[in-house]
Amino acid sequence: MSLSIKYVPISVSKLETAIAFFKEQLGLEQTETSTLFQSEKQLIVKSLNGDTSFLLLESNTKQSPSKIVLKTDDCIKDYHTLSSRGVVFQTQPNYLNEGLSASFSDPFGNQYVLLEERSYVED
Repeated sequence: MSLSIKYVPISVSKLETAIAFFKEQLGLEQTETSTLFQSEKQLIVKSLNGDTSFLLLESNTKQSPSKIVLKTDDCIKDYHTLSSRGVVFQTQPNYLNEGLSASFSDPFGNQYVLLEERSYVED
C-alpha cells in the first residue's frame, strides 16, 4: 500500500477571512471547493508550485489550533515577503537544530513555522 498526504486540513471559523489570508498574505491559489466532509463549508488552496494543498474547513465549534511546518528554500526572504503582505510573525528568523526558522499564526490561531533545513554538521 502506498499512502501519502493529499490535503492538510485547517479549521477556520470564517471561510471568507481564511481565503483572504491564504491568497493575499501567503500567496496561495484557490483551486476548488470540496465535499469531503459533509457538515462543513470547505475549500482547497494550494501553493503556487502545486506541491502542498490545504483543505480549509469552516467550523463553528472551537478546535485546537493546527501546528504546521512549511518548508522553504530561503527563510529570510520568505519572512520579509510575508511580513510585507501583513503576516505578523511571533519570532524573527532564528537558528534551531533543524535549520533556520520563523513562526507566525493565521487569524484563527493556527500556528506555522517556516523552516529552511540546514545541516550544521561538518563533513
